[in-house]
Amino acid sequence: MRKTLEDIIVKAITFRYQLPNMQLSIPPYKNSVRKDECYKGLNNNDFANAIYNGLIDYSYNDNDINVDSLTPLHKRALQAKIRYDKNASIEEQEKYGFYGEVILHLMLNKFYKTSTLISRGYFYHPIENAETKGFDCFHLIQNAPDLVELWFGEVKFYADGKAAIKSILEKVSTSLSDGYLSKNAITIFDEDADKWNIQQSELLRIATDWKDNPSINVVDEIEKYNMRLVYPMLVICNNIKNKDYNETISGLIDYANNKYASLNIKLSVPFELFFILLPVNDTKTIKQTVIQWISQQVQPK
Repeated sequence: MRKTLEDIIVKAITFRYQLPNMQLSIPPYKNSVRKDECYKGLNNNDFANAIYNGLIDYSYNDNDINVDSLTPLHKRALQAKIRYDKNASIEEQEKYGFYGEVILHLMLNKFYKTSTLISRGYFYHPIENAETKGFDCFHLIQNAPDLVELWFGEVKFYADGKAAIKSILEKVSTSLSDGYLSKNAITIFDEDADKWNIQQSELLRIATDWKDNPSINVVDEIEKYNMRLVYPMLVICNNIKNKDYNETISGLIDYANNKYASLNIKLSVPFELFFILLPVNDTKTIKQTVIQWISQQVQPK
């Protein structure tokens, strides 16, 4: 990640605390396998700046990014790597999924030290003009060739945080299933290996085996090589009405625990899910600022 983008991220987002937080009497989500983590958006303009400039890193792998040619890359990303229609209404543009997906990508790289396996921009098809299907990121942490965590997460960027949690958790039994993992893995494996950021991994061996013999069970292969799926659930939202930051975090966790106390997850691969909660000042203002800068063709940094 280039230094200018790192600086933008730390100005936009700060870590607050993990859950459980005994001092504030805020419990974790009952089904989280690792500690939930709480961040805060510091101001609308800097947060919009992270999205606007992070579009490039979200859309392209590291070796495709030339820091001396950011402007054409940014323009190409808007045309060919994400769903964005400059002729659509502002209301329609605000609904696009890339705002949250860019932030998820940046946060995993910066705060969780993941490596991008392959950028999501490779899976967008402009002719279809639809949101890219599947997990919202394809990252990993590779401690050794045979010690791999696959970070395939989900993000919702809604004004209403409870609605975001509802959207994520009502889909989680599908997202964390052998069928869904297999389809996403095959989507990655079907791309040429030279598009991967990571060139030394057991994943490459599985991808090669699958291309040679498409009848193999991809999930069984992932399990055989002792890989773990880490599933961060990023919620970007406004503070709950008439509540401060800590009350908002408490309210979101209470909602998740009361409404989704049990999950019907059937996944062969070991997995860890957890929430990343990120209240911001105003989701609508942030998105409209990004839209304005795109219209003005502000030079990326």
